[in-house]
Amino acid sequence: MDDRIKQLEAEVQHAYHTLGEVTTRLLLANDAAEAILATEDREELSRRFLALVARATEVRRSALFIHDGHSLTLGASSGLSAEEEEAMTESGEIAAHCERALKQGSPLVLDPELVPELPEPLEAEEEEEEEAGQEGDEEAGEEEEQGASGSAPEFGVYLPARLDREPVAVLALGERARGQPYSADDLGFLGHLLGQLAVALNRSVLKDKSHERLQELDALLRISRELTSTLDLEAVLRGVVNTTAAVVENDRCQLLLFEGGKLRIRAVSGLTRIPADQLETSGLAEVVDWLRLTSERVQVGAEEIAEGKPVPGREVFERYFASGQMHAFMAIPLKDDQGLLGFLCLESRQDSWALDPSEGDALDILGAQTTIALRNALLYGQIPMRGMAVPALKARARWGRLSLGRRRLLAAAAGLALLLLALPVVPDRASGPCEVLPARSYTIRAETDGVVRQVQARGGEAVAAGQVLAVMEDPDLAARLSELRGRLGAARVEASMAQQRGNLLEYRVKQLEAQDLADRVAFEEGRARRAILTAPAAGHVLDLNLAEQQGRYLEAGDPFCRVSDLGRMRAEVRVDENHIGRLELGDPVQLKVVAYPTRSFRGRVAEVAWRAEKPTGALRTFTVRVEIPNPDLALRPGMTGQAKVTVGRRSALGLLAEPFVRWAQLSWW
Repeated sequence: MDDRIKQLEAEVQHAYHTLGEVTTRLLLANDAAEAILATEDREELSRRFLALVARATEVRRSALFIHDGHSLTLGASSGLSAEEEEAMTESGEIAAHCERALKQGSPLVLDPELVPELPEPLEAEEEEEEEAGQEGDEEAGEEEEQGASGSAPEFGVYLPARLDREPVAVLALGERARGQPYSADDLGFLGHLLGQLAVALNRSVLKDKSHERLQELDALLRISRELTSTLDLEAVLRGVVNTTAAVVENDRCQLLLFEGGKLRIRAVSGLTRIPADQLETSGLAEVVDWLRLTSERVQVGAEEIAEGKPVPGREVFERYFASGQMHAFMAIPLKDDQGLLGFLCLESRQDSWALDPSEGDALDILGAQTTIALRNALLYGQIPMRGMAVPALKARARWGRLSLGRRRLLAAAAGLALLLLALPVVPDRASGPCEVLPARSYTIRAETDGVVRQVQARGGEAVAAGQVLAVMEDPDLAARLSELRGRLGAARVEASMAQQRGNLLEYRVKQLEAQDLADRVAFEEGRARRAILTAPAAGHVLDLNLAEQQGRYLEAGDPFCRVSDLGRMRAEVRVDENHIGRLELGDPVQLKVVAYPTRSFRGRVAEVAWRAEKPTGALRTFTVRVEIPNPDLALRPGMTGQAKVTVGRRSALGLLAEPFVRWAQLSWW
């Protein structure tokens, strides 16, 4: 009877233990699902997955390798040092084990002591190792050398993850805590978690591909808008070569057109003017001669030539790659139903072009768009006097239908209008965006270390010169002063007693000691006085929530708040370089800010910068500082708006003709 009770108790304990393991694994599976659904970043997925594996199996060190369709990359590792992780990424032996696990589609067990329940796969793996060694002795030798380098970690179990028979990832496991082996249930549970991970990684890859596709379509849309926005041939050429990188990454893009039966370079990315020897300097002279013989798309890389793959024009491209810095070339034909216009040539310093099918489709679309834009621009350029012919003919016909008196009246009116336009009556202004700042601003800083004990000012409050803003306190200052004063009194008493005894040497020593203590007392008392923060001048407190600084510890030099005199403000105006030459100190300025769109503030130019800022548009700008009275405190620091500086008066005709006159002056040498 007692044996039966003990047996039942053992079975109950075993049932409880099994139930606990099942519950734990269900909770871990739920945690895995939540962790995988919480993010789509592959690195974060890998880290979270390894953390769950560590909780489930108590593994001391592990690594997750992700297969990107071509090769394996390290997604995350656990329990490894930086040196071991670096050595692992360079280890060919670990990569070979991962490839074997993915190939056989089942757990690869290298250390039978880690998985004593699975002895058979080990024998199969050993046979595969022998076959792999017979197929490639050189690769196996390299892997053994790398594995014997000493610092790469060793893993005993490799678990593959597949999705629709496609490799996704490999989980490498080392020893467990307390030396426990892995059971078949452990490997099965980890295989289930790997299945969930494979789905999440696939979802991440699909999202990345969708995002890349959207970026390509957006780039094509922007390029299409830019190409169709003008019929100027030069603008179309520059737009094509400078925007192609948005579709396919390249280091140089050149556009070649047929002129007189020859291919000539018409545009180069990053260049506004094409040197006469561009073909020779870029090494494309022989390649261009070869392109005249074809009308198909050409895509060649130095890696393909080195591997001996069949490449059209091999000898030409071998010399081209050997003579320059570029190692990959692509030529997209620009042709339509009327014939071949030319080629769009892309060059790269990489050894080959790794293009997705979507990128190839995007290149075909780009070639078609470029061909249409170039054809339209060429046809438009053949129209004689295209901008003036039609309006001039219409104006001449209307003038011929007028009577003689009507013509004279219109001529007199035109002469009077021309005279009015020639009179210098129009104010000439230089305008630009501006920002309002205080003319004088002071930063109140702590002069000694201490804790802000009391704040006596509020943000936005007007303060007078010398007004107390805050009081600081050094908790140890009082104790130090008391100690120093006591020592000072004792030193003075000892000096007096030494004088009475006639011991001049001791008297002098005590007197010097007392003087030193007196200086230290004066220094500490000065620190106590400097603990009071005051306003250096009348103004307004710019910082808010000063009361929150109470109890804050400040070191000497730390800022407490800012006080600014808002009765007089300054504005920094950005004036373009077209007007900066006529602007002088003292010129009147009118300013409007966003807060008061119907009110004008007046001031005068106080400073003009000598150095231009980096251009945000076509022209560079100079900073002009303007002093503005602010008696009613309407202007506040940080306000933005528009300012106009009056730089004299000019005729309306001169203002209208200024762009053309300036263009002629800058382009005529």
